[in-house]
Amino acid sequence: MQNVIICKPIFKTAIWGGKNLGEIFGIKKLPYEKTSEMWSASAHENGETPIVIPGNLVFKSLNELYKADAIKEIFGTNCLKYNEFPLLIKWIDANDKLSVQVHPDDNYAKENHDSFGKTEAWYIVSAKPDAKIVYGLKPGTTKADFEKALSENRIEDVLNFVPVKEGDIFYIPSGMVHALLDGVVVYEVQQSSDITYRVFDWNRVDKDGNPRELHIEHALNVINFGEFPNDFTYNSNKSESEKNVRTILSSKYFDVRIRELDGSCNTGTSKSSFKLCSVLKGTVKIENEFGAYTANAGESFILPAAEHYVGICNLSGTATIIEATVK
Repeated sequence: MQNVIICKPIFKTAIWGGKNLGEIFGIKKLPYEKTSEMWSASAHENGETPIVIPGNLVFKSLNELYKADAIKEIFGTNCLKYNEFPLLIKWIDANDKLSVQVHPDDNYAKENHDSFGKTEAWYIVSAKPDAKIVYGLKPGTTKADFEKALSENRIEDVLNFVPVKEGDIFYIPSGMVHALLDGVVVYEVQQSSDITYRVFDWNRVDKDGNPRELHIEHALNVINFGEFPNDFTYNSNKSESEKNVRTILSSKYFDVRIRELDGSCNTGTSKSSFKLCSVLKGTVKIENEFGAYTANAGESFILPAAEHYVGICNLSGTATIIEATVK
């Protein structure tokens, strides 16, 4: 039996960031005036999260541990096909609107960047009353329509704006044009990729008066102008093996569940996948034969894969936990 893996977050800054992650998660001092992202569990080279495994001082990062686990005893049989840790978990503060963007699929990303593609999902943590996101293009928009709108600086005419509220979840497959707009904080689960093709950045400039780089050619190569395949389900009504746990998204690359913890429960994993748990609200005490650890809101921990679904640890407290497993 392996001990729980505690992930330590790293922070990012961008022109659209703010201070909301500090306010939501009780972080007294954020590292940046405009803190845009908190990477909660990552083995990506652009931001490897440190890890703590109580009683084990050997591995210092999630990437290091994953590379050492050749038979994927810790991470599960679904990970045998992945040379790199397949998921990246982050919290995003869209204090201002993000660029209109798109991500490549696995084939395009491999060929052009030697990387995973980037399919992701957002869980809306908080949203101002009139908050919206860009979620795809208006139905019927063709490549010619899109290019014409870009050239005439009226791309907003072809974007699909969707209102959002706390608790909503959105699946964003590779090839879908999208953008978080101002006043939204999200939990994001995604393939472990940092490839973003910016299409439009609202004509804004940085502190030096320079616009951010756009990636129009790549974007036009990967945007899906047709119907998206139905390879995912929301709120699947799938019967869960544990009480107070519900699947909110099932997709090609990952499943996402919500656990409402009020008291104490035993939980575990299957042999196919680890369980990456992120505390949305409250505080969780994690106990097993190795000892105890407390995870607060905004923090993540990994329950290693197990041969059989057994109570490998006890969770206690009052909390909302988002759990991701890999396909």
